[in-house]
Amino acid sequence: MITMLAEPYLSNFRTKTEEFEGRTTFMYLDTGGNVTAGVGHEIQTVQDAEALPFDGGMGAVAGTVARDWQTIRDAPAGRVAAFYEPLTTSRLSEQAIDGIFASDCNLVWTSARGFIQDFDNLPQPVQQAISDMILNIGAEKEHADYFGPHSKFGPAIERGDWVTAAKESARNGIPESRNQYTANLILSAMQPIT
Repeated sequence: MITMLAEPYLSNFRTKTEEFEGRTTFMYLDTGGNVTAGVGHEIQTVQDAEALPFDGGMGAVAGTVARDWQTIRDAPAGRVAAFYEPLTTSRLSEQAIDGIFASDCNLVWTSARGFIQDFDNLPQPVQQAISDMILNIGAEKEHADYFGPHSKFGPAIERGDWVTAAKESARNGIPESRNQYTANLILSAMQPIT
């Protein structure tokens, strides 16, 4: 596993991600209407679902995971995750969820290093904030919207302007508590380490 965050930041990142994303053994539609499972792991296609270590539930037969993915894809959006649980039988084990989350984190940190100059040398809380943003909205959107040519966030990060970076870190369509959490992480980089 590629680890970019030292303790206690890594543990805090895991805890807060589960708090914001939830943790489910079953597929559901997230707030964006995307099929999701585990700790906010988006499952874009039926092939992606079949590649995950789902068990087929009771009476599993070939095609169960594919049918379950389609059932969730066709279900009404805008419901809490628990609404979707009885619609399917495919389930992830707790161990599988941990493995998928670790893989997602590796992708986040690899992506961050690809488009953020000197990511490894940023203060740990700033790395944690950026990691949360990438995990939440995806590396492509993070790169385009927050580090693109018209962004104020990326240049603020590069020059260590934590006040501007915190202000510009807000995302649309998420709870204000998550935006505040991210902003507070960035602002904490201004405090001396004791």
